[in-house]
Amino acid sequence: MKHKDFQTWKLPFYLKGLKIEHGHTFKTQEDDAVIVLDTSDENRTYGEIVFRLPESPHCEDDSRCATGIGKANIESVFRYDFVISASIDTDPIEIECDEKALYTDERLIDKYEIVRVKPISKPEVSFTVKEITYPNDMDLKRFLSFLEKLKKHHEKQTLDRCKEWFKKGMQEGDAVNKFIMYWIAFNSLYSLSNTNKSDEHDINKLFNNCPKDVNVIIKIFDIHDEIINLLCQKNLTNRHGTKNYSDDLKKSLSVSQINRKTMRELSLCLWRVRNDVFHGGNMPEDEKIFIGKCASLLKDIVRSMMYSYVTE
Repeated sequence: MKHKDFQTWKLPFYLKGLKIEHGHTFKTQEDDAVIVLDTSDENRTYGEIVFRLPESPHCEDDSRCATGIGKANIESVFRYDFVISASIDTDPIEIECDEKALYTDERLIDKYEIVRVKPISKPEVSFTVKEITYPNDMDLKRFLSFLEKLKKHHEKQTLDRCKEWFKKGMQEGDAVNKFIMYWIAFNSLYSLSNTNKSDEHDINKLFNNCPKDVNVIIKIFDIHDEIINLLCQKNLTNRHGTKNYSDDLKKSLSVSQINRKTMRELSLCLWRVRNDVFHGGNMPEDEKIFIGKCASLLKDIVRSMMYSYVTE
């Protein structure tokens, strides 16, 4: 196929596990692609992504490049962006891309009014990790509302940075590196507190108002009960040994209902774990397993906090 200045492509796909009652059309966060979702059957939703590519002498096979970029964008939306707005206890969703149905037609640009053009990037993406499902239309509407508010948010740059590190954490296979990337995402969030004092002060301030929904906090404590109990027993103290974060968490859980205060105490325990991870050396295998469980907990804290910060 001969290169033109731009090419407009459409790539069909299915989302297994997602059922919607009505069709939806929306632009991606960067407004450089349009995603159309339509009802299919009770076990999956049919979708199409439409996007533009610039001419590139480095891409020998236009359709291969378009397939890779289309896949990357579908994955970014439904594996990474959606997970932030989804309920904590959701089930996996599977993405199935119909590469044979890919086609290009410049008339698509008029129909979908795509202005921005995607750069040529890595042409191959595999769908290997399944993350979440959406049992009804309301979850999709929740995400679209989150997407629109994020686009207009006055702290969009910092929130986008948080989202990118969150995405890196989801992609990472090593438990320790996963924890580090989720922590950097969390750091982006609590830096918005702007106390100009310390991480501990910023974390405390962040949890003064977020998350608004106490049921989300209760759900996190319920799902991650095992690792939270371990943190209570870890004897995590500050550098001088004058403050014991494990004891504070244990006391908070014993004398009050689970709320933002207990979430704050929990996050300070993870902050102490973070210090060991960032400044420590090699760790034994059982400690890596512990860090992996901390990473899973931190993932749910970050996504629930980010969703609350953007929407509430």
